[in-house]
Amino acid sequence: MLTKSDVDTKPVVDLFSSLGVEFALLVPTVTAMKKSIIDATRGFRSFLEITDLHFYGKQLQGPDNKVLLPLKMFSGNYEVDKMASLYRPVTKNGDPRIWFYGLKAIANHNNLLAMIKYNDGIALFNCSSRKTWDGLIDPDSDIRNFIRATKEKQNEIKQELLFKLKDIAKLGFVKAVGHGPKAVGETLESLLGIAANSSKKPDYKGIEIKSGNASKSGNTTKLKTIISMAPDWKRSNVSNAVDLLSSHAYMSDGRLSLAFTMHSQQPNTKNWQLTVDIEGDILWAGKPVESDAEILFWDMQKLMDRMRVKHRMTAWVSAKKKVENGATYFKYEKVTFTDNPPISQVPYRLADGTLKVDLTMHLKENGKARDHGYLFRVQEKDHHLMFPQPEVISLM
Repeated sequence: MLTKSDVDTKPVVDLFSSLGVEFALLVPTVTAMKKSIIDATRGFRSFLEITDLHFYGKQLQGPDNKVLLPLKMFSGNYEVDKMASLYRPVTKNGDPRIWFYGLKAIANHNNLLAMIKYNDGIALFNCSSRKTWDGLIDPDSDIRNFIRATKEKQNEIKQELLFKLKDIAKLGFVKAVGHGPKAVGETLESLLGIAANSSKKPDYKGIEIKSGNASKSGNTTKLKTIISMAPDWKRSNVSNAVDLLSSHAYMSDGRLSLAFTMHSQQPNTKNWQLTVDIEGDILWAGKPVESDAEILFWDMQKLMDRMRVKHRMTAWVSAKKKVENGATYFKYEKVTFTDNPPISQVPYRLADGTLKVDLTMHLKENGKARDHGYLFRVQEKDHHLMFPQPEVISLM
């Protein structure tokens, strides 16, 4: 749909990216303007999820389940407060729809519309309007001041989290909650009052929290988890985790296991390797040296969508660990904030081997799979490639 835009989309993408705000683009067609119905594209749906405004996947079909969000629209000298309607019709499998009340007064078909979050609603800019575009590119304009104001809320939440982390650091060593590698994160979440998290959404008011033990000096090869995402079983050549283990696992400690790291540059010791198809937006994991390269399948766009949702802003918290009388303790010493990582680099980082995948699973005695996640990870030395311009803050 963006290909029908009556202005070049690249300058608009570059501008909103440089402003450090989450945004989405839509181009209404002739039919959309006539029927007052715009398809909620994948990019627009991702924007709503990242900003925690709306989740179409949880919305029931039909007019009774329509959701209204506050809307502020800008076009030239025109600024108006309206409402945006988000719904799923009973027909056509409930394909997500959006309509902006009053849009016909400020836009025409094929105009390029940009949306950002504004309080608990949406701000819409008609980028095909010359006056609106002039305001967007002028750092001192009223429009730019408006956009700056929308970012202040996120900075307030960041400062709120930072104050809480510093209070936790003052506690010194704290007895661990839970056991194993996840204990450092579970302990911090407990101290912050966050329930155990397997959600796709960020942990703390839109900020993802990642915790880990402080690396030993010089250990730059330690892997850091970026996201966890299961394969698309319907498009994979195994139907589920049990099928995967039954077909391809090896014996370890008396049980069938798959526990290793794989990347695209060469097979690992178990002959597993990633195959990246950038043009086709496809990632496969398998054993190409055994002519079985296509075992596990991931849709690259869905993978990037997951990363967008999780890492709009991330706090990477580092802790020192000690063990006394059989008990584990953590002392939280440092936080690194990152925001708006360049998601478009994900396929290339998979292709060059920077981004790796860990399988961490085994078959239990009852025949069920014990799965610790399908982990997308990078070495510590490469973390800055995925998350440039980090802000490192001591908590001590």
